[in-house]
Amino acid sequence: MTDSAAAAAAAAERMDRLERTVDRLVKLFQTAANPPTTTAPTPAAPPEPPAESPGLFANLTPVKR
Repeated sequence: MTDSAAAAAAAAERMDRLERTVDRLVKLFQTAANPPTTTAPTPAAPPEPPAESPGLFANLTPVKR
């Protein structure tokens, strides 16, 4: 194979790779621009409020004098 034929073959391979890359990018951008229609996600339920604390000294018993 001559140098010019090898250069032409390499250029053709690069062109094929570029075309495949462009095709993939077009599909990617079309998908991003036209997302599939789905229902809106339901919002998360608010967290339950914590149970009322009995207080810092609730477990102490009074001292008898």
